[in-house]
Parts: sequence; C-alpha cells; structure tokens
Amino acid sequence: MELVKGIALGAVVGPVYIFLCGLFVIAPALALLRHFGFGGPFFVYAISIALAVPFFANGLLPGLAVVALALSASYAFCRFAYSGEDDRAIADL
Repeated sequence: MELVKGIALGAVVGPVYIFLCGLFVIAPALALLRHFGFGGPFFVYAISIALAVPFFANGLLPGLAVVALALSASYAFCRFAYSGEDDRAIADL
C-alpha cells in the first residue's frame, strides 16, 4: 500500500509542480539561454530534471514518478518547440 501511495503522490503533485516550474522557471531560463546562443533541447531536459530532484526527499518512488513526468513533459515540449529546427538546419546546408 505504501508503494501505491508513494507513486500516487508523485503522479498527482508532479504535474502541477512541473507545469508551474515550466511556466515560471524553465521558459524564462530558456529565453535567457537562447539569447546567448544556448537553450536547446539538452537544457530543457537538464533544467526539468534538476527541478524534479527535490522530490527524492519524499522518497524514491515519488521522486521517480516526478522525474518520469518531467522527462515526458520535456520530450513533449522539445517535440513541438524545436520541430522546425531540423528543417532550418537542412535548408542552411
């Protein structure tokens, strides 16, 4: 039962935490990084995992659930935010 409670805690609190951090931390950080020539998909994953790590203080399972949600949210963000970059890179060749 403790296993289910741990996973449920991460699965319920995680999306809200990830959305708010994405809105108020990740998006401004990426805008600043892109201004200096950085801010590609690597930084999206790195920032989201760094923000998910504190959930390991609640236990292994909530931490893993939040990291899994952070990775999937980062993938969805990168899939749509950086979808045209491959086309632009090919056109530049």
